[in-house]
Amino acid sequence: MRPGESSSAAGAGSAMTNQQTRQAERAYTVQEAADLKSVSPDLIKRSIRATSGNTLRAKKLGRGYRITASALEDWFNGLEDA
Repeated sequence: MRPGESSSAAGAGSAMTNQQTRQAERAYTVQEAADLKSVSPDLIKRSIRATSGNTLRAKKLGRGYRITASALEDWFNGLEDA
């Protein structure tokens, strides 16, 4: 904390750091996510559109989707073992 700053200003700085970290996280297209996990783009799209079970969180941008690295890992780790 700098001289003259209140403790609430210091707390806001740490919140900004967390927000900046989330904004800096890599986001993948459907094709990139499918390539990374060696699955079909159709599986990725079906998992995004699913309403129950192991759904994949994504943001709709225009006609496509963007999937964060953490959402992709959570989804992949939730798949059933063969």
